[in-house]
Amino acid sequence: DADIPLEVRGKAAEPAYGPAPAHADFDYDAGLIRPRRTVRFEVIQPSQGWRYEWLFGDGTRAEGTVVRHAFPDTQGTLLDGSGRFRVLLRASKHEQDDVWSSRSVVVGRTLAPAAMQQAQSLTGLHATPLANGQGSSWDGWLRVPADGGYTITLLTSRRAKLQIDDLPAAGNPEARMQVCGFYGDAVQATQLTAALQAGLHRIHIEIGTGMENSTAGPDGQPVLYWDGPATPLAPIPADALVSVGGEQTH
Repeated sequence: DADIPLEVRGKAAEPAYGPAPAHADFDYDAGLIRPRRTVRFEVIQPSQGWRYEWLFGDGTRAEGTVVRHAFPDTQGTLLDGSGRFRVLLRASKHEQDDVWSSRSVVVGRTLAPAAMQQAQSLTGLHATPLANGQGSSWDGWLRVPADGGYTITLLTSRRAKLQIDDLPAAGNPEARMQVCGFYGDAVQATQLTAALQAGLHRIHIEIGTGMENSTAGPDGQPVLYWDGPATPLAPIPADALVSVGGEQTH
């Protein structure tokens, strides 16, 4: 970014700014990825003359626009038992051109079944105050588009809990102070990883009291992202978070 202060010293060349000259986007097979199952990875719109290198987050790597890989277990890149492997793709050409992208690929042993495939629904989660004024809870359904492993990310600067179906809940780490004179705590990611069947899954969120430094979602809804098969990291669309049956939207 040309707006970042930069001092060029000695015989160093002036930097050139502009859009990346090539893409490093990729996709992989949908469905349940079990340990030692071979998965096909493919670069989306590869560029002629570029080298593509894969780092699979388990200590192995490969080269090519289309590669196949089998993950050894469900430990994940951080060896935390989450099954979440951070797969990196590097596109390079000569020394001056280097483009990277990453995806979270989830390895599991079973798919959590969907509660239902279709239902009459209303967009949005239902908000309820927590007891003793301790914050708010948000309940509804997550519409999963395809079988496979997903990483759901909740962004908030307050204490929070995120749960899908009856799977173990994820909570955010201890609050960290904001810097540079801003009030409140820093925005943090609360991440839940699960292998899910396509269809509707229960979602439950609790967010505590305090100053919120995250960007507010539509109508004050929690700020949620997902990453999964055919779904690169992006905000969860409004029509994928719904209330069903007699529930009311916020």
